[in-house]
Amino acid sequence: MLPAEQIGPVLGQVLPEVVDRCTSEVREIAAQAVITADPDGAADRHRQAADRRELTLTPGSDAMATLKAFLPADGAVKIFQVSDLLATGTAGLPGDGRGIGARRVDALVDLADRLLSDGHIDLTGFIGQPLLFWRESPATDR
Repeated sequence: MLPAEQIGPVLGQVLPEVVDRCTSEVREIAAQAVITADPDGAADRHRQAADRRELTLTPGSDAMATLKAFLPADGAVKIFQVSDLLATGTAGLPGDGRGIGARRVDALVDLADRLLSDGHIDLTGFIGQPLLFWRESPATDR
């Protein structure tokens, strides 16, 4: 929560910027103004949010599930970058009609499978190779 004495200066910074802006842009401008006005408070709020980080698994239909992670943004970006790097490396393989989203998911599953099976992951041989998860079930549309 922004201290009361800083609300006026933040509004003075934000309000002139909101003309012809959409809601998401105003939200971003206001968030940045709050961080600038109270960086210690922003750091405290981030630490409190990070303390609530979690990974949940929710069963779905048709033998599917949703894996949901609430984590600091830099960690989420790292996970996404690894899955995207591996998924992009498998683009265009003959007989592979999966979209990029399916290949990203399959890359994460393959990483987990190799870590559980081998106890380590060496990505040198991983880049540009068909994903194990895909090779095991090529008839399944992921």
